[in-house]
Amino acid sequence: MKTSFMPSRFRNPVILTIIGLLTLTIIGMIIWAGLGLFFAKSGHFYQKGIIRALNSTYQSKFVIVSKEGRNDDGFQVFKASPANDRSLVFTVSRVNGHVDGGLPLWRQLSDNYEETAQIKYYPLLVKKHFGIELQDIPMSVYWGTDSSREISDENFIVVTRANLDDMASRAKAFFSEAESHRLKKLFFRFEDDMSLPSEDAGTEPQRFEMPGFEFKVGEHWKKGSGL
Repeated sequence: MKTSFMPSRFRNPVILTIIGLLTLTIIGMIIWAGLGLFFAKSGHFYQKGIIRALNSTYQSKFVIVSKEGRNDDGFQVFKASPANDRSLVFTVSRVNGHVDGGLPLWRQLSDNYEETAQIKYYPLLVKKHFGIELQDIPMSVYWGTDSSREISDENFIVVTRANLDDMASRAKAFFSEAESHRLKKLFFRFEDDMSLPSEDAGTEPQRFEMPGFEFKVGEHWKKGSGL
């Protein structure tokens, strides 16, 4: 019985070719798996990315509370809380969008953390530092929590020429506490027109927003501090 063997001059190139193909296959599988993890719309790495984006955007620590299905873009939606206040629960996920001109803007962070914190803490701190009971909570000088209805003047803190220094001191105390809850604005209305001499000032109230600090540094999908 005769046994045939591949000549040695052909054996090594074939083996090297097989090894090369296997190596390319393994590298391709690793790249594919990495892309799958990066572009995943749910799962462990997606959740960690959400946490990193929240931490970086608001310069604070957050935790995931629960899963809430998926949004219109197919991304997992979560309920989350700031680590320093587990009783405040808000909604967060990723969304896809477009910038001006129609260019795609992938994986934007979508959350209502600021609005949720404003609704919970703003009336409490306004009452504490200004002694005012709010019926509605301003989100802007132009509209309130529901943009279809105007927030009444009674829900804006009154500033006059006479109490200007006192209001400035109260505002400083307000923001020293509000920063931990990421409240960055106070909503006032002038009873006097501060741009005119007192004898020429009109009677129409002027609303304005006082910014206390800026905490947004921009979200980063793979950067920022993690939990």
